[in-house]
Amino acid sequence: MHCLADLIFLIYLYQRWIYPVDKKRVNEFGFGGEDDQAVAETGPAKEVTDPAKEETDPAKEEEKKTK
Repeated sequence: MHCLADLIFLIYLYQRWIYPVDKKRVNEFGFGGEDDQAVAETGPAKEVTDPAKEETDPAKEEEKKTK
């Protein structure tokens, strides 16, 4: 069993060497790993909201009706 674990670990190391982590890829929060300053300049990704689930403000509803 110990030998099998070593073999799996060596395969894991080989794959990490062959396929390195893509630092430019953006994660689910809108941030990439390559350059934090560039993300700060452009700002984080905007969250997409569902209008059906969005809570409505009565004052804003009145403004929309008067326009």
